[in-house]
Amino acid sequence: MTVGMTHQALKFVPYSQYNYISRIVCYVMTAVFHERFMHWAEKNQESIDLLGVQYYARPLIGGWIPGSICQEDETMVESMQFRFDPKGILPVLTEVSQRLPNVPLIVTETGTAGSADKKTYFENSLLAVRDAQDTGINVIGYMPWTLYGNFEWAHGFSREHDFGVIERNPSTGERTQRDAYQVISDVFHRTANQRAQFVA
Repeated sequence: MTVGMTHQALKFVPYSQYNYISRIVCYVMTAVFHERFMHWAEKNQESIDLLGVQYYARPLIGGWIPGSICQEDETMVESMQFRFDPKGILPVLTEVSQRLPNVPLIVTETGTAGSADKKTYFENSLLAVRDAQDTGINVIGYMPWTLYGNFEWAHGFSREHDFGVIERNPSTGERTQRDAYQVISDVFHRTANQRAQFVA
């Protein structure tokens, strides 16, 4: 039997290294939401068969109030108020792999909400994961969040907060494939075919 756990890899980044209040806020919040778990995992990695990494964005903090902002060339996911930062999964996987070198990793949650460009998000996210694998990081799985339009605890079923690569109309229940669905489907089909050829 394989036993694993998941970790929401929240690393807070100061907008400016010259803003010392922002740096302190990021240090404290990263310690609470990330470092505390990672220290425990480093001490107990022999007991972890695999680790699921949950990633949506690296929050960028501009001041003493811990609200995420973005760089000038970035956009925000307005419905959820976090950065559109799909490539940021690479440094997260790199750090976790370096600290837990013998633990296989699975991306157990990643995605973006509402009207954000899901196709671009998953294209860049999957490329970042492939880059991680190419450098030797043992990423053995990838699970987009989410396949169908989902129920958000604070918002219920709503298009504004829908992470699904298949959109669900909250009024009619009708489902429609978004562009991101084809991106993920193509990757999964290629992977399945490669494995089938390898086994054969």
